[in-house]
Amino acid sequence: MRQRIILLALILVITIGLIPTLDVYKYFLFEHEIRLNLPYLIITAGLALPPLLVLSGLLAAFTNWRLNRVIAWLLALAVLFGFLSWVMGAAALAAPGATLIWFRALALALSSLALLRLLTSAPPPAPSSRLAWTMIGIAAAIAVWSLAGMIWISYSASAIAGDRPYCLAFHSREGKPVRSFSELRYFSFFTTSSGYKRSSHWYFHGVLIVNAKEGRQVYNWSPRGFAWDRVHNPEILLENPVSACDPKAEFMRDLRLY
Repeated sequence: MRQRIILLALILVITIGLIPTLDVYKYFLFEHEIRLNLPYLIITAGLALPPLLVLSGLLAAFTNWRLNRVIAWLLALAVLFGFLSWVMGAAALAAPGATLIWFRALALALSSLALLRLLTSAPPPAPSSRLAWTMIGIAAAIAVWSLAGMIWISYSASAIAGDRPYCLAFHSREGKPVRSFSELRYFSFFTTSSGYKRSSHWYFHGVLIVNAKEGRQVYNWSPRGFAWDRVHNPEILLENPVSACDPKAEFMRDLRLY
């Protein structure tokens, strides 16, 4: 029973750390045009995978149902193909968040392959499947790192703002304020908008806007430095981030969890 609880706990951590935000699901389910092509199918599979991890974890930990080995191998090949597609796609687009995309895809691939291995072994989850447990452990560590962003990004932003009103937002043409703590995970609080295909526009990964006596101050979130960098003269940018959100006192209190 202990092994089963540990397995389920690790899978839940992985899912919470890697699952896309609610706005992403809303966009692809209700706003995005359905396309029957390979890139769209790979993205759809990536969105469906985190919830499926929980189902697979429950099956592996608390049932005797096991997967046919041939089907498991075919699914494993599909996971590897999807992982390589995500990696090559991010590299081809020269996206600034490519490294984050790679690590998220790696964690999803490792956890998926590990569960496929456990679903073909004798119940309960065999402790002898060391490779599977190691892969799940690595994926869980990556997920915990992503979740740590909720704490560090929110704390560092509030430390800079002090008693002044502030807000957090994604830097985009329309302006997209942060509305949930899940958007502050390291795997969520970044942009893929900048790149060689959009060389005339530059987008920050995320912005902190603080109401100061001399006017609004803008800070850019740096995933590499895990810090906020002051943006001087933000008005010279083609997409001015000053109006991305409206600063207010106790900004974090209004954020939902997911």
